Amino acid sequence: MSTRATSASSASRALAVLPWVYWIGGPLAIFLLGIFGASLRATALPIAVWWPAVGVALWFVLRAPKRRKLLALLLVFGVTVLSNYAAGRPIPLALIYGAINTAEVALVITFLDAWRRPFRLHSFACATRFVLSILAAALIAGTLIGITGYAFSGVPAQSTAAVAFASHSSAMMLLAPFAVLPPRIPEAVRPLELGIYAVCAAAAIIVAFGRISSAPLAFLVFAILTWGALRFPMGVALTQSTVIAVTVLAVVLSDAGSFSGVALGEIDAAITLVTFMSAVGIFTVLVVASRYEGRVNAALALTAAHDVAEAERERERAAALGMQLDLERQREDFVTATSHELRTPATNILGYSELLVAADLPDDATDWSRAVHRSATRLKSLLDDLHQSAGMAGTAIEPIAVDDLIDDVRAAHLPDAEARGTVVEIHGATGLVAAASAIDARRALWSLVSNAIKFSAQHRVTITAHRDGDEVVIVVTDDGPGMAPDTLANAFTRFYRGAEAAAASAAGLGLGLANAQELATRNGGEIRLDSALGRGTRASLVLPAAP
Repeated sequence: MSTRATSASSASRALAVLPWVYWIGGPLAIFLLGIFGASLRATALPIAVWWPAVGVALWFVLRAPKRRKLLALLLVFGVTVLSNYAAGRPIPLALIYGAINTAEVALVITFLDAWRRPFRLHSFACATRFVLSILAAALIAGTLIGITGYAFSGVPAQSTAAVAFASHSSAMMLLAPFAVLPPRIPEAVRPLELGIYAVCAAAAIIVAFGRISSAPLAFLVFAILTWGALRFPMGVALTQSTVIAVTVLAVVLSDAGSFSGVALGEIDAAITLVTFMSAVGIFTVLVVASRYEGRVNAALALTAAHDVAEAERERERAAALGMQLDLERQREDFVTATSHELRTPATNILGYSELLVAADLPDDATDWSRAVHRSATRLKSLLDDLHQSAGMAGTAIEPIAVDDLIDDVRAAHLPDAEARGTVVEIHGATGLVAAASAIDARRALWSLVSNAIKFSAQHRVTITAHRDGDEVVIVVTDDGPGMAPDTLANAFTRFYRGAEAAAASAAGLGLGLANAQELATRNGGEIRLDSALGRGTRASLVLPAAP
C-alpha cells in the first residue's frame, strides 16, 4: 500500500509542477490523433479503421485527479468534436461522435470505479476487469456508431458497428494501460536484449505480414509478444506491444504485405486488422498483469518466510536465554550454599593456623604452620570470591585513605608473595582519598594484587596510585605472560579462565576480575585492563575521589 501511495503522490507532484504538459498536451494529442484517425477511413465504411484518439482520451481521463475527471471529460468531448469537424465531418455528426466517444470513456471509468479511487493493473483480476470494461464500453459505442452511420450514410449498421467496436477497443487496450501502471518493481533492462527483441519482432512482422509468404502466420507475432511480456517490465512490454501493433497497421496500410491481397476498403479486411490489434492489446495486458502479480506474490512470500524464520530465531533465542537464566540461577544457588557451608570451617582453620604461626614451635613445625596458614588464607579468599559472586552488598560509601588501603592489601599478600619469591613494591605515598565502600575497595584491590602475584614471571609486582580528574586510579602492574585478545575480551566473564591461566597452572575459579569489576562499578568506578601477550598486565582500580 505504501508503495502505491508513493507512486500516486509522485504522479500528482509531476502534474503539479508541469500542469500544462497534461492539460494542454493531452487534448492536443487527442485532436491530432482524431484528424489522423479520420484519414484512415475505409472506402466501404463511414468511419476510420483505427481510432487512436479514444485510447489517448481514456488515458487522459484516467490520469486526471479525482476532482477534475469531469473537466477532463468535457475537454475530451470538445476536442473530439473539433477533430471530427476538422476532418471534414458535418457538425451534427461531429457532435454525435464526440458525445459517443465521451460516453464511451465515461463508461470505462465507471466500470473501473475510477471516479473515487485510482485504478491499477496490479493483478490478473484487475487486468480482466480492465479488458472487460473496455470491451463492454466499446461494444456499446460501436453499436451507437453503427446506428449513426446507417442514419447518415445508409451503410449497414452491423458492419460499421463491428469495425468501430474492434477499432475503439484496440486503441483503448493499447494506449490506456499506460495510465494505470502499478508501482514499478526494480528490474534491470539491458539495451542489448532490447535490440535483439526489436530485430526478432521486425522479422516476425515481415514474415507474418510481408510478401515473403502468403500463409496465415500472424501467430508468430504472439510468440514475440509472449517473450516481451514475460521478460520485460510492464511499461516496456506494453510499449513493445503498441509499437508492434502500429507497425503491423503501417505495413498493411502501405500495401506492402501479403495481407494487402484483400483490399483494405473491404469490411472483412478492416475487421480482421483491428481485431488483430485488439487481440495484441488484450494478450499483453493480461500477461503482464499476471507476471506483475506473480512477482509481487513471490516478494510477499519471501518476506513472509523471512518473518517466520526471524520469529523462529527469536523463539530460539528466548528459549536459550530462559535456559541460560535458569542455569545462572542454579549456579548462584549452588555458589551461595557452598560458600555459606564452607566459610565457617575455613574461618576456624585460618584462626587456629594463625595461633600455630604465633606459637613457639620447632622450625619444621613453624614452616608447616605457615603453609597451612597460607592455604587457609587462599581458601578464605576463594570463598570470599564465591560469596561476592552471589551478590552480597558492601557497606556505605566513606572516605578511604588510598595509601592505607594499598599498605593493607600488600601486607595481606606478603606471605604468599614471599613464598613465591615475588617482590611487591609500592612507589611513593600519595595522600589520596577515595570515596567508596572500604570493604568493596579492599576486595577489589585484593583481587588485582592476587592475580598479579599469581602470574608474575620475573617475580616483581608494582602498585602505584594517582589522581585523574575526579577519579583516583590505583594501578597494579605485573611482568607476567599477559593476555591474548580473546582472554582480554572475556576477562570480566564469571568463571572464565583463559589459556594463560591454564598454561601457568594458576589456581582460581575465574571470579576475581569479575567480582572486582562488580565491586568497583557499584561504587561508581571500574576496572581497566591493559595487556598483551608477552608484555605483562596493567590492571587499574578506578574509584571516585573524595571531595
